[in-house]
Amino acid sequence: MQKSRQTEQGRSKAHVRPSRQIAAVRAAAVNAEKTSVARDDNDIQQAYESLLTLFQELGPPTANQVRLERLGAHMAAALAWSGKKRAELAEKMSVSKGRITRLLSGDANPTATTLFEFADALNIQVEIVFRSLDEKPIPQIWELRTKYEKDVFDANRQVKAKIARKLDDKYMRLHDVVQPSMIEISTKVISHERKERIYL
Repeated sequence: MQKSRQTEQGRSKAHVRPSRQIAAVRAAAVNAEKTSVARDDNDIQQAYESLLTLFQELGPPTANQVRLERLGAHMAAALAWSGKKRAELAEKMSVSKGRITRLLSGDANPTATTLFEFADALNIQVEIVFRSLDEKPIPQIWELRTKYEKDVFDANRQVKAKIARKLDDKYMRLHDVVQPSMIEISTKVISHERKERIYL
C-alpha cells in the first residue's frame, strides 16, 4: 500500500511544470519569511533545502515539457492578440474553460485537431514548420506587433526625454540671461497701447 502511494506521488511530481517549480521555490521562501515567528535565516534556509531536495527528486524538465509550455505560451499570446476571452474560446471550441486553461499553461498535450480548432475559433492560421535545432524560429505576428509597439514606445520615450533635456537647457540659459526681476510687456488693447508690469 505504501509503495503504491509513493509511486503515485512520483507520478504527480513528474508532471510539475518547470515554471511552477520556480514559482514554488519563491512562494515557499516568501511564506517562510512572512509566517515565521522568529524570521531568522534558518527558517528560510530550511525552506530552500526542502525545495532543493524536491528538485533533485523531480530531475530536470524533459524536452517535451519545455515544448508544451512554449506552445502554451504561443497559444496564450494568440488569444490575447485576438482580444477574445477564455470563456468565448471555450464556447467556440465546445470544451470546458478548464481545458483551455490547461492548454494555455502547457499542462495539456494538444492534438493537431485541437490546434486547428483553436485556430478556427480565433480566425487565424496554423502553420507547422520543421527547422533545425540551431535555426532561429520565425517570429509570429503578435511577437512582431509587440516588438513594434515596444520600439515605438522606446523611441517615443527617447524623443520626450530629448525634448525635456533641450527645454531644461533653454530654460537654464534663459534663466541665466533674464534674472527674476520686473519685466515690462507691451500689449495692444483695441486701438491703444499700454504697458503692464509683471513681477516675478
